[in-house]
Amino acid sequence: MINNLLISYGTDRKLTNLIDTHDWYILPLVNPDGYLYTWSWNRLWRKNRAVVPSFPGVLICRGADPNRNFDIYFGGPSTSSTPCSSIFKGDRPFSEAESSAIRDGVTQIKDRLKAYFTLHSFSQLWMTPHGYTTMQAP
Repeated sequence: MINNLLISYGTDRKLTNLIDTHDWYILPLVNPDGYLYTWSWNRLWRKNRAVVPSFPGVLICRGADPNRNFDIYFGGPSTSSTPCSSIFKGDRPFSEAESSAIRDGVTQIKDRLKAYFTLHSFSQLWMTPHGYTTMQAP
């Protein structure tokens, strides 16, 4: 997406107009520690690498899935309260640095926000929050 915006600017009239008339905030990576870990240990790792106090020395029990750490549907389907699970939601909504940074950034621009998209790269899926079901989000 970023590459398309860059190479199409000046050649695609509609896209150029969108770029010129809107502020774009692109976070290409919101879980750098988890991503780095996928290159050295577990390619399918999805959680951050924060130490979970109840399991400080157990590597697989580190971190929470930032995608499951938001307040909407916190603790709902497809989440886990077990720190060793790959879909561990964290101790409370926004307990993780990644989700709280996104919340804080979006809150700062909410009055000007026209759209918000997230690319969920685990399994190479493009989903809109909360995208585990076909039901419309509140």
